[in-house]
Parts: sequence; C-alpha cells; structure tokens
Amino acid sequence: DAILFDHVQHIGAGSEGEVKAISDFTKGLKETAMALNCAVILASQINRPLKAINYQTGKAVVQRPTIFDLKGCSTLEQEAAFILLLHPSGEYVDAGVSIVEAYLDGNRFGPKVEGKMLFHEATTTFKGLG
Repeated sequence: DAILFDHVQHIGAGSEGEVKAISDFTKGLKETAMALNCAVILASQINRPLKAINYQTGKAVVQRPTIFDLKGCSTLEQEAAFILLLHPSGEYVDAGVSIVEAYLDGNRFGPKVEGKMLFHEATTTFKGLG
C-alpha cells in the first residue's frame, strides 16, 4: 500500500549532478506510485542546528524547519503532494514521551497546517494532541 524511502538526503551525495539525481529519483518514485496506485513516503533528516541565537535579544531560539532546509527542495516541492516537517519542541511529557511539532507545508490539496503530536520513543509512534 505504500513505499517508504528513508534518507533521501543521501541520493547523489557529493556528486556534481546531485540535484538532477534527486530530481530523477523523485520523478521515478512518482511514476512508480502512479503505476502501483500506492503512496510514496520519502523521509529525510535535516542536518541543521536546532537552536540559533537571536542577535537582537541575545537569546537562543528554536528554529523551525522549512522546505528550504531540504536538499533538492525545489524538486521535492514540485513532485510532492505535500511535505510534512516534524520538529522536536523540547517539551517532555514523561520519560521517553515528548511533544513534536508538525508542519504540513507545500500542500497541493489545501492550506498549510500546524499541529503537535506526542512522540513515544520506545515504540517510535506518534499520537495527535486534541
């Protein structure tokens, strides 16, 4: 029912044609999804600092991810029906249970949406809040 590909950031890593490699790969996955009539989920880990210093206040602020943090973002945005960005909020409910912020971005079927979910580390599961 679905194809899951993790670590999309490694496609074409370090090659001159990195963006083209990502573009060819995502187009191929889209064609495969249409042929098999199934969903394709690409996962990517963004390598960027979680916090940055606000130079006006001098305080650390949590940075929220954006589509532009994704490698090959223009290609991914062009081919994707939507892009879901997950970000740790830094809030913990219990040991091993934290709150994750979710941002539905680049949504072809509607507006951008924000929400929060509980993340259970032991089972790697998410549960919506309210």
